[in-house]
Amino acid sequence: MISAYAPVFFIRMWPEMKSTYALLNAIALTFLGFSSALLGGMVCDKYEKKIPMIKAKVLIGGNILAIPLIALSCWTTNFYVAMAAFAAMIFACGSYYAPAVTMMQNSVPPEDAGIIVSTLHLFTYSATTISPLIFSRVAKYFNAATNPKVYGLTILLAATIGYLGSNFFYWKGGKQYCKIMEEKRLKE
Repeated sequence: MISAYAPVFFIRMWPEMKSTYALLNAIALTFLGFSSALLGGMVCDKYEKKIPMIKAKVLIGGNILAIPLIALSCWTTNFYVAMAAFAAMIFACGSYYAPAVTMMQNSVPPEDAGIIVSTLHLFTYSATTISPLIFSRVAKYFNAATNPKVYGLTILLAATIGYLGSNFFYWKGGKQYCKIMEEKRLKE
């Protein structure tokens, strides 16, 4: 939802910065998102033996860092501060996908990995499909057309609920992952 509605927020808040936003957003998504994914993977691989919960902690840490960055992006009146906060948010939580999928794949028999990852995609794409309906209703109800800050606050609310809610499951999943990996290690 963030990547779908951040452009609406930025372009409505700073219409004169449309081209600059497009360029900076593309750079942030491409370079910071990619760098975050690589760095997150390297951190998880390097420290997994010392810190079995590292994958879950990377996910949770990125989510926790993202919330104040989104808040700063939505509350500031300065375009460049908002873009810097948004770019930092992309870097902070850009590695969300690989550690979660790796935990799932490593926790189940190989013949079940496909259905597990497919189920993740089902829920992700369902949420991606439903969220615009909810977002547009909220934006319309609070008259975002005349007050574009509503778009940012709606993004912040949805991201806060999503990130904090998923952190609970990342923690539980991380604990279960540690237990399964320990059982596998003892069998070897």
